Amino acid sequence: MNKIVKRILLIIIILALAGGAFLAFSEIYVKSSTKDRVLTLDEAAKLENVDAIIVLGCLVHPSGRPSDMLFDRVKVGSELFTKGASEVLFLSGDHLNEDYDEVGKMRELAVENGVPSEKIGLDGYGLSTYDTMWRAKNVYGFSRVIVVTQDFHLNRAVFDAKAVGLDAYGVAADLRGYGVMYLNNLREMLARCKDLVYTRFDPDPRIKEAYPGE
Repeated sequence: MNKIVKRILLIIIILALAGGAFLAFSEIYVKSSTKDRVLTLDEAAKLENVDAIIVLGCLVHPSGRPSDMLFDRVKVGSELFTKGASEVLFLSGDHLNEDYDEVGKMRELAVENGVPSEKIGLDGYGLSTYDTMWRAKNVYGFSRVIVVTQDFHLNRAVFDAKAVGLDAYGVAADLRGYGVMYLNNLREMLARCKDLVYTRFDPDPRIKEAYPGE
């Protein structure tokens, strides 16, 4: 084996070790910096002066059926609203294109769960977790929020919210098992690394104007 090949292999090994170390550091740092902000539903319902309950969007199937994760997020968010955690249920997800509408389906589910339509806010430009939190702070003027999503995603969601200046708490919406989760967990590991770096630069979201609603 010549010297060039050995050097290439050494560089690959060093990069792999550095990448693995950063993955581990990101997971530990994001979780440790938000662990005190993750509450049970009943604990979160006792918070005062909460501007909004932010429910994060998730997959809507081509048939229009909500994914189990989305259904459960809206259900938990609606229950928080019913318990008086906030006077605003804020639904944020992807409705950038006319043929795909997360927030419309979320509003439909929230109304079915007993939330008055006039108490529901929509942000169809919540194209990523970071975008949602930046817009919640800088476009909609929220200061204190409760974020609702599944447990595997919750620490990063609260981390991103804190990074943009929100006083944020999180509630997990795990009401059932969601099948094989290794792809979600892998994606989340990479997303934690990305957001740990990304939030340090405080970038603008892809869309800065308010969502027009319907």
